[in-house]
Amino acid sequence: MKRASTFIYLLVLSIAGCTKPEGYRLDHYHQQVIQDLPMDQKIPVSAWDLLEGKEPAAEHGPGDEHGAKPDGHGGGGGGTSASAALKNTVLGEVKVFLVEKNPGVLIQPAIEISFPRGGGAIDLSAYTTGQRGSFFVGFDVPLMATATRKKVLFFSQARKRKLEGQIFGAGCRKYFDITEGFAKAMTLEGLKVNTTQERHLSVLGGAFYFAADNGNEMSVAKVRFYDSQKKQLFCQEN
Repeated sequence: MKRASTFIYLLVLSIAGCTKPEGYRLDHYHQQVIQDLPMDQKIPVSAWDLLEGKEPAAEHGPGDEHGAKPDGHGGGGGGTSASAALKNTVLGEVKVFLVEKNPGVLIQPAIEISFPRGGGAIDLSAYTTGQRGSFFVGFDVPLMATATRKKVLFFSQARKRKLEGQIFGAGCRKYFDITEGFAKAMTLEGLKVNTTQERHLSVLGGAFYFAADNGNEMSVAKVRFYDSQKKQLFCQEN
C-alpha cells in the first residue's frame, strides 16, 4: 500500500498556523439533495481488506486490476461486495460541504450536498465558477461517530501534474489510508483546496471510502469527485 504522507500533506497543509476561525462549519448552507447512485467502480482487493480491518492478503500494483472487487454501488441500487459477505454490511449516510474561502470561487458561498445511503459522486464543474481561489471541503459521516473501528481510504483517479515545481495528483488507481489525517482535518477547517490551474481537481480527483465497524455490522459509504469538463486531468475509467 502506498504511504499516505504526501497525500495527507497536500490536504491538510493549511491547518498549521491557522489563526482565525474559518472552514467548512457554518450555520447555513445552500442545500442540494442528490438522488442518483454512482456507477460501479472497482478497487484492489487489498484496499477492501483495509476497509474491513484486515491486513492486505496480497499487494497488487496500483495499476494492477487483478483481484479488484466492486465497491458495492450500482446495479440494482447498491448491493454489498463479496468481501463483506461474512458480516452484515449496510450503506451509510454522508454529506459533503463546499465553503468558499475566497468569494466568487463557488456558485454559492456555502453548499451542503446530501446523498442517498451509500454516497454518490460530485461533478466539481457544477459547483466551481472558474475563478481562482480556495475553498474548503468538509464531510459529515454519521456512521463514523460511534464506530468501534473506523477507516477512511482515498482511491486516486487523478493524473500526476507538475505545477510550479510541485507535484499535484496521486496518480491512477492508487489508494491511501488517510484515517488519521482525515479525522484531524474534519475537527478543524476541513480540506482546503485551490482552483488555480485546477489544483483542486488533482487533489480531490478520485473517491473517498468510509467504513465503520460496530461489531456485527459494518457501514460503508463513498464520495467520488470528478470534473466532466476537465476529463484530461483524470485517469481513464476501467
